Amino acid sequence: MDRKLYEDIIGILMDKFRSDRLIICRGEGETGALRAFLSGGRQSFDEFIEKKDEKADVDEIVRNCARCGPGLDKTFGRGTGKNGVMLIMNMPSMVAGIEKKYLGPESDGLLQKIVRAAELDIADCYVTSLIKCEKGDPSLRPSQLYKNCEYILKKEIEYYSPKIILVFGDIIPLQKIIKDSVDIHWFNIDHPITLLKNPELKKRAWGTLKLAMEKYGEMKSSGVIR
Repeated sequence: MDRKLYEDIIGILMDKFRSDRLIICRGEGETGALRAFLSGGRQSFDEFIEKKDEKADVDEIVRNCARCGPGLDKTFGRGTGKNGVMLIMNMPSMVAGIEKKYLGPESDGLLQKIVRAAELDIADCYVTSLIKCEKGDPSLRPSQLYKNCEYILKKEIEYYSPKIILVFGDIIPLQKIIKDSVDIHWFNIDHPITLLKNPELKKRAWGTLKLAMEKYGEMKSSGVIR
């Protein structure tokens, strides 16, 4: 269901001149909108979508999202997350498409080396992207793209319950989530593509990784992470 259809349904329900009319719902989307209205009062479209997604599988939420436009290629998370570690990839906005294509495989290889250096199995981590799809509408700014994906990231964190989160790339868009998170330790490392383009930053990345490894060891010793 799109935003306009949802608002039209709620508009009909709120119109006192049409309140005595029979409403026939076409499909689960319209039925859900009616149930949401009757059970909790008027909700915004975003509130309705978030409530509707509460019990949905994370991949299904990503697959069905069309906030940035329909038919876009989606990036799905991977890994089990059973070791309590989440990796959030935030691609630098100034990286050209040709650089992404050329440096992509090498970037993936560097990420795996970083995870191995932390003595972790990447398959046991949960790896996700801050932005879930390629930019569709050229008028959308990076801040709007993140805003569109924010509720999905919150759902991923809720679903996988990580104890340590490594953000590869700009961490500033995540400040509100970080502030609201409880019992999660956050660390920020430059994105692998940035490290490939600026090797002098690798020393700083290693220093941050060691701090994350120390915290992981402490939490594992205390039984917080199993």
